[in-house]
Amino acid sequence: MLQVFISELKPILYFTTKVFFHYILSIFFRDVQIVGRDNIPTHGPVIFTSNHANQFIDSLVVMCTCQRTLSYIVAEKSWNRNIIGHLAWAIGAVPVRRAQDSAVAGTGTITLIKEESEMEQEIEEIPVIKVQGNGTCFLSDLNLADKIRLSGSSHGLKVTKIESDEILYVRDPEEP
Repeated sequence: MLQVFISELKPILYFTTKVFFHYILSIFFRDVQIVGRDNIPTHGPVIFTSNHANQFIDSLVVMCTCQRTLSYIVAEKSWNRNIIGHLAWAIGAVPVRRAQDSAVAGTGTITLIKEESEMEQEIEEIPVIKVQGNGTCFLSDLNLADKIRLSGSSHGLKVTKIESDEILYVRDPEEP
């Protein structure tokens, strides 16, 4: 019974949230100019995307300026946060798990060794990097095609071969 009552409140929660944030945004942004509003279909599905510097502001501006009721996807990590998660629920957002949110630190230390090998021929002549581990568990922690990232880097290296717990081969998926 309570769930039915809450689900009936969803449109009211959405509208209330929209009005509240429209007021808040009007404090910070005196004028929002919308270019191409006439290109948005009034019926049927539409996907809005933005290259955002701030994931929350862009979403709120679109929500407050669009005449349609919108649905959002939100990172599960944000969904699980106290205030943000409750607001996301209130506007009907759907949580999604991102790869970077499930990343874990590996054990041991590694050394990258650039070497020319026969394996380069097998992988479309993309340079292969040998990874020498010390105290690592590559066989149990990794699978082929997983990506590893070095500390302080957002760039991933794709695992191409796991030889043992202390030797594996990776390649840079962005190199020609």
